Amino acid sequence: MRACWILAAIVVMASAAACTKHNPAYCDDSTPCAGGATCTNHMCPPPPDAAAPDASLSCTTSAMCADPTKGVCNASGMCVACTGSPECAARGDALSVCEMGTCVECAVSNDCPAAAPICDMAAHTCGPCTSDLECAGRTDSADVAMCEADGTCPTPATVLIADPMSATCGSGEDGSPANPYCAIQSAVDAVAASGKHKIKLRPGSYLPFDVSGGTVVTIFGPPDAVVDQGSSGQTRVTVTDPGTDVTLRGFRVAQATSSYGVFCQNGATCRLERMQVDHNSKGVAASDSPLLSITRTMIDHNAAGGVLTDVTDFVMENDILFNNGGASSTVGAASLGSINTPTGPRTFQFNTVYYNHAMTVSGGIQCASATHVGSSIIWMNTPFDVSMTGCNVFASDIDQAVVSSMNGNTGMDPSFVLPDTFGPDLHLMPGSPCVNLGETTAPPMVDYFGQHRDSMPDMGADELGMP
Repeated sequence: MRACWILAAIVVMASAAACTKHNPAYCDDSTPCAGGATCTNHMCPPPPDAAAPDASLSCTTSAMCADPTKGVCNASGMCVACTGSPECAARGDALSVCEMGTCVECAVSNDCPAAAPICDMAAHTCGPCTSDLECAGRTDSADVAMCEADGTCPTPATVLIADPMSATCGSGEDGSPANPYCAIQSAVDAVAASGKHKIKLRPGSYLPFDVSGGTVVTIFGPPDAVVDQGSSGQTRVTVTDPGTDVTLRGFRVAQATSSYGVFCQNGATCRLERMQVDHNSKGVAASDSPLLSITRTMIDHNAAGGVLTDVTDFVMENDILFNNGGASSTVGAASLGSINTPTGPRTFQFNTVYYNHAMTVSGGIQCASATHVGSSIIWMNTPFDVSMTGCNVFASDIDQAVVSSMNGNTGMDPSFVLPDTFGPDLHLMPGSPCVNLGETTAPPMVDYFGQHRDSMPDMGADELGMP
């Protein structure tokens, strides 16, 4: 009998010990079921089998598969990972490319449409171009390799090609990639009849050309496309006549040692972007024109002056003007403006003007009438940096005591990487007094080198920092 009592006690104790472990299926008012499941007779329903298909991924077409990692509807009516781009293309939306099992917009830029031509390789989404190099990566625009202002990459269907070293020179030229024009002038003359208003220059040395008669055209090329042929007294690029509107981008104009590099006149509009104009008598000149715009351009070693303009409206922004003029020159870096009242922009800002020379007037900047000169580095120009009549200098680093002491200007050494007078490196050094002191009202988005400017832009053509 004593043994029976002992056995009963052991059973009761074992049962009590077993009840101390929580039953995950048990539920009551104070212990609800996970995920909001219904509690029935103090029991929760079993969790779904993780290996079983998810009914929420059932489909009849791939367009029903919202998760791009399971973007394809298979024969069993389930959304699964893609195995090839044709499966994603059947979705009928933008996610038409299979990349590592996921339906995405693009894997390479050739997958993108013309309106958004460049693939962001990290996000696998299509967007606008931001550089010519990006467009060169697309098969359909590689022969052109130009990024338009609207973020698109033009193709040969809308562009004439020029190549001075083409094997087809003189026979069968039509401006196509296979049969380019040898001379820029031939391409310019074909603009009206072809309806193509862009000319791509391949590398090489070109003869001078002129644009007139109301022609609207953009002429662009790499830095090793150079308009430097012809006699020393022949202007390299002449733009003339009302309605003529010419943009020059990316290439070089040089060696008109007794004439002009670029001359814009008689009602024509001229724009220079990312150009180099060097070793001419006069670099860029404009007379009786509605607008001269020069941006991200190097103007150097022009013996009788870098920029000479009497136009009412002008824009000079993110430019470098170096070693223009001379001891007998009446213009050094630039002579700007007109005595007429401006009708549009009169902008000179975020430029670096270094080591230019004139005889008795400013070797840096001369202004014919009131001109805002802002956020620029104007340094080591002889006999002095800026004319006191007309030029109103603000937030600039200038080597001229009477100006550097006013309007937020400074007169401290700008701290260039290499302040050499033969081959300088005009990037700013860390700690430069020009950093973060440029004007914050409407600064350009990038600098001369293509680096993004921040909300506290630096003086001069260079923005210190990473692209």
